[in-house]
Amino acid sequence: MKKVSIIIPVYNNFNLTLDCVNSIQKYSDDFGDYEIVVSDDCSTDDTQSFFSTIDDFKYQRNITNRGFSFTCNRGADISSGDYLLFLNNDTILTSSIIPSFLDTFQKYDAGIVGAKLLYPDDTIQHAGVLIYPDLKVSHLFKGFPSDYHAALGLRRIKAVTGACLMIPRNLFYQLGMFDENFVNGFEDLDLCFKAIEVGMSVYVNSDISLYHFEEKTRRNFNKQENSNSKLITSKWRHSLAPELSILDEGFDFKITEYGTFYIVRKSFDNIDMDDIIATISREPLFFYGYKRLINDYLLENKVDDALNISKKLLIFEPTIKNFELLRDIFAYKGDDNSVKILNQEINTLNLDRLSLKGEMLRLHEKYRDKDPLIAQYYQQWLLDN
Repeated sequence: MKKVSIIIPVYNNFNLTLDCVNSIQKYSDDFGDYEIVVSDDCSTDDTQSFFSTIDDFKYQRNITNRGFSFTCNRGADISSGDYLLFLNNDTILTSSIIPSFLDTFQKYDAGIVGAKLLYPDDTIQHAGVLIYPDLKVSHLFKGFPSDYHAALGLRRIKAVTGACLMIPRNLFYQLGMFDENFVNGFEDLDLCFKAIEVGMSVYVNSDISLYHFEEKTRRNFNKQENSNSKLITSKWRHSLAPELSILDEGFDFKITEYGTFYIVRKSFDNIDMDDIIATISREPLFFYGYKRLINDYLLENKVDDALNISKKLLIFEPTIKNFELLRDIFAYKGDDNSVKILNQEINTLNLDRLSLKGEMLRLHEKYRDKDPLIAQYYQQWLLDN
């Protein structure tokens, strides 16, 4: 079996790192030949004093705080594995994952393989990267139940998150490693795009799953987000394309009144209107079910239950109408402060809506001949608004 280097980039959060490492060691019996590399981005907590003194780990420390790409690359430089598994320090293994990763590489034309990441409540945080028709990105099936039917097995996709990503060592260096011009964002997409450019495929294997406490280590990188977005667009403007494979699986895209894409189901099977709670838990895109349940709760004066369902509906169908629905439920409850906050949000979204028509006309014209499929989304928005 090939040797695997598990490279964990860290910046503080020592206890999370320790939990991550302990979970790796707990399920390592059938990992074969592997090593753990802790790459420290100049942490100020106990990370250095602990990991630099333990022989079980390879450890390197940046002189200054340099960010995700630099830290991952330096970890790779001191590693010795045939395969590199980049793993965030806020992840927890619940099973042995290395054999499944290696099996995917052996059976398929994989250049990069990612995994299904779960929130602590067992909903999906990542089952691949979803690129919308407007080229904005999100995580596929984010917020869906862990056993959602479309988030099982193997999927070829354009990109996966760097929070859990395996790549052959030789390919990683052939591609020039992570591009250090990105600052804590989009470097994983860039690496995946480079792999595809040289003829390799990117897969997410959703039979490999682990927990990702994403919010625990997230730092505010709003200042870098705009520059990262510009950089990924400039590097890949000739080949960057939406992830349309889900259209063949019964899904589609829609645009909110204020211009944000979201996914919908074209049709539904096995809908049980006698047990709507179970139905929307199993099929989060059954929007009618939420609204039916909200109405039933309000008739029974179960206002808090109606609020909870309305908030969940907004996650999957973030329309102005659903913001207004949530506001009206707060008004019914007598929560004037929440009503005020939501009215401000709704007013902002309506202003965005009023300013969008010219841009939507431009995008429709841009794609009308170039890509009629994309053009139809903008045409539908113009008809609806």
